[in-house]
Amino acid sequence: MSLGTVKTPTLAHLGEVAAELGLSFSEADLAAHLEALRPSFEAYNILDRMPDELPSVAYPRRPGRRPAPEENPNGAWYVKTEVPGAASGKLAGKTVALKDNICLAGVPMMNGASTLEGYVPDVDATVATRILDCRRHNRRQDGL
Repeated sequence: MSLGTVKTPTLAHLGEVAAELGLSFSEADLAAHLEALRPSFEAYNILDRMPDELPSVAYPRRPGRRPAPEENPNGAWYVKTEVPGAASGKLAGKTVALKDNICLAGVPMMNGASTLEGYVPDVDATVATRILDCRRHNRRQDGL
């Protein structure tokens, strides 16, 4: 049995899962499936042991705020914040809004799903970094 992030299931556990799905396998079939899956488990565990090389967050920002009902009459924004980007660039003077399915480090995102409510990414999505690198003030207005 592996001690990594992805635990290698036992034959008994595979049999239980198969039964829950309405499938019936012989012990030999279960063993064959387990052997076919083993390289994938090992690969995931190798990846899990690698260090995270997360990009740095280049521009300071605040977590933002829920917009008041009068400034958000249709409930289209989850969080509203401003992030100053580069001092100049192709987008200087432009307002850019990001949907809340795009990671902006330190700013809550929801992607319109209650299961993600409260999730706060610790990195910027590549598209967010590129936008910030091209403009002076970036405004994030998240839609639901």
